[in-house]
Amino acid sequence: MTLRRACLVAGLALAGSGCEILQSEIQRALGADYDIPLQQEGPDMTVDVGEQVTKLEDEIFDKRNESDEARQNYEILVALCKTEPGKVCEPQARFPKLIPRYLWPYGCIVDGNDGVDAGPAGFTYISDPEECTMPLTCEKTDLTALTNGIDPQNPPAGNGCVDISDWLSQIEGLDEITQVAQAAKADLSEHGSLKNVKQVKKVTINRVIFHFKENSFTYAIPAMDAFVGPPVGEEEVKDAKALIADSKVTLFGTLSETAAKFTGEKDMSLNAEGKAKLSDALRSLKATVAAQANFEVPPETVAADADNCRDPAHLPTGASPCEGFPKPDGLVKLSVELAVTVTVNPQGK
Repeated sequence: MTLRRACLVAGLALAGSGCEILQSEIQRALGADYDIPLQQEGPDMTVDVGEQVTKLEDEIFDKRNESDEARQNYEILVALCKTEPGKVCEPQARFPKLIPRYLWPYGCIVDGNDGVDAGPAGFTYISDPEECTMPLTCEKTDLTALTNGIDPQNPPAGNGCVDISDWLSQIEGLDEITQVAQAAKADLSEHGSLKNVKQVKKVTINRVIFHFKENSFTYAIPAMDAFVGPPVGEEEVKDAKALIADSKVTLFGTLSETAAKFTGEKDMSLNAEGKAKLSDALRSLKATVAAQANFEVPPETVAADADNCRDPAHLPTGASPCEGFPKPDGLVKLSVELAVTVTVNPQGK
């Protein structure tokens, strides 16, 4: 009698258990290979983007006296902070809820000689940024030319405008602050029939599912790299960046960009090489899974403009939507679920 026929004959006595399970039990009894389909969801991983931005603000404040450039960073952050009405900005400045794309932190240079600080013929320097209220088109001035403010008798190129995206991209240590990573343990041995790792012949990867349980992040989540490696201690799990930097986990795939505030399930598309890496790591039944993304602070200007103009949920009240963008903020809580088929041989062959 074939295994399939035996399954059909005995199936009536095992109502609800399923033919595949019965076949596995028969194969187990005969000492032959059998498959166990499993879905294992790991612990929640939380990425607090707002916390990362606060670290950036604190770094700017803490280093404000270390150099002329550091002082300038602090002064620009204070000027940004003051664009939000009623916000307390000194000594500890924070980004405003709506970050202007362009800023005149040291005043502006305009046509005409009717200002208090008259410069060379044809120009006026308005030294108080809060008085630069006329419509201004940004004519960028190099940051190095603004290190010690603006000399009205020898004005720099441009009109004193700073592109905030350009400014942020030059802040030392920004990459480290905006790179976020989390790790969690994956343990297939929790299933009673899989306690003997020597019996596992192979692990076939069916799906890798990211569950976004909370997502209040202002913008789309950039592509997330996923890593896997052998089990590590509790302290090492807490430092996912170090696990990745020290190559204790290996890249096996990348989850495509996730829409702003998306919650729900999202499948990761894996190529053959990625499946093989994940399969090999799971042969021991226990592994470490990590995810890492590089958040942009702020997001690229074009993307930010498109987001602000087209998505009413992100439109700050009373703001000029396409000349500013919301402060990157919010929390993302996610977990990774592995849907696999474990092929087992009871005799460990």
